[in-house]
Amino acid sequence: MAVKQDKGIKSVSGAGTYKYDQDVTLEATPEVGYLFSNWSENGTQKSTSKKYTFKMPAGKKTYTATATADTVKYTVNSYYEEM
Repeated sequence: MAVKQDKGIKSVSGAGTYKYDQDVTLEATPEVGYLFSNWSENGTQKSTSKKYTFKMPAGKKTYTATATADTVKYTVNSYYEEM
């Protein structure tokens, strides 16, 4: 089983050889400025958790960890007071 990392993912773990129905745990760490988004397989979302555990399905599989940029919104309030 292969594990890929998309833009914004610092590292992934869990790639290897697994037997059918064996427990598999994938884990992703996003880069600074990014938030983990999901694990997917062939474009289908499988989990929104950074740590994803499942039973190994039949066949060769490739899972991809995806992240999104962490956007921060700031609100600035100001006022003017005459003296």
